[in-house]
Amino acid sequence: EKERIETDELELKSSAIQDLQQHLRPSIEELVKTRKKNVLKKGFHFAKVTKGKLFSSDKKILYYIRLDEHERFLWYFECPDSTYINSKVDFVNKKKLSISDIKRIVTGSEYSETVVQQIGMKLSKKSSSHLFLKQGFSIEFKDQSEPLTLAADDEEVVLQWIDGLNLLLGFEHLKEKEINRLLDLEVRIRLLNVLNPPTNPPQIPELPKTFEWIPDKYHKGPQRMLNDAY
Repeated sequence: EKERIETDELELKSSAIQDLQQHLRPSIEELVKTRKKNVLKKGFHFAKVTKGKLFSSDKKILYYIRLDEHERFLWYFECPDSTYINSKVDFVNKKKLSISDIKRIVTGSEYSETVVQQIGMKLSKKSSSHLFLKQGFSIEFKDQSEPLTLAADDEEVVLQWIDGLNLLLGFEHLKEKEINRLLDLEVRIRLLNVLNPPTNPPQIPELPKTFEWIPDKYHKGPQRMLNDAY
């Protein structure tokens, strides 16, 4: 088993495999970008941080937010609870914000400071859910209007949205680790096909007897086409 693993590793380091990886890299990068944006298109329920209001897990305003299919707007609307998803929602009549109007995505400690500024230090200390004070992001606008600050109790979702939004804004640098992992997987799958070729070669169909199905304007002459084929 150890010998097989070492052999596989040597194969992956060969010049032929490295050339294949370079050939596949652009398509893998596009795949990663598409997956990141699809997370946003799926939508999610975020808790909206409202200025001057108590912010806790049991007292929060929920917003359902989703990226439109053309990747130009974020549609959002207030919803009663996190289970509310209506596939027939007419987003045309809902609020939207243009991606081009977004200046940047505020995260980390700066996000926490933004939350405290919006709800106030006194209320932030009373908040029963300190997790929400750390897990979220704030959308800052170019016109310096009040930022849209959103939080969630799912850290992975928050990170996915931060990555996706930064990607739309052109600020996201794809992680090499993620690219290399998918490249490695794709190459290994292709090697399996090479190392285990089919026992019977595929059958090659015979040439057609006539070429009457070809439109007249493309006719080269049936006999000549047959001669060229042979």
